[in-house]
Amino acid sequence: MSNILQVIKESWSEDSKIDSLQIRNEIVRTPILHSKYLTYLIEIKCAYREVEVEVIKMHRLKSRYYKGEMGKEELLELNWDQYQGIKPIKSELETLITTDSDMVELSTKLNYYKICLDTLESIIKAIASRSYDIRALLEAEKFYSGS
Repeated sequence: MSNILQVIKESWSEDSKIDSLQIRNEIVRTPILHSKYLTYLIEIKCAYREVEVEVIKMHRLKSRYYKGEMGKEELLELNWDQYQGIKPIKSELETLITTDSDMVELSTKLNYYKICLDTLESIIKAIASRSYDIRALLEAEKFYSGS
């Protein structure tokens, strides 16, 4: 999982460069880059949504677990021991659930995908403004050449 963000960062580090000597190629490369990073974005959004659903399901399970509403068979199936504490009040229940190791793990995973999404959305915005960057580069070249 932690490899995804690294791949995106390394890929963008190379793809974000504009070769001022090959402007025509750079203009053609813009939709290709957009397609590449849009594909990444879609994949990460799908993964993010899957983890969101896992979080919702785990929250429901943990709520039932801490309330003592799970049967022996269900606990065995999940490989969980019976909760030995006193049935918590609502505010305590949320604290128990959010600090539960399974929930922390899923929340960490969800946050990681959120960082990937934010990064990809930022990259796509940069790609969208790439034509302005190329135009500015061309204008600068004209200025320096005296045209």
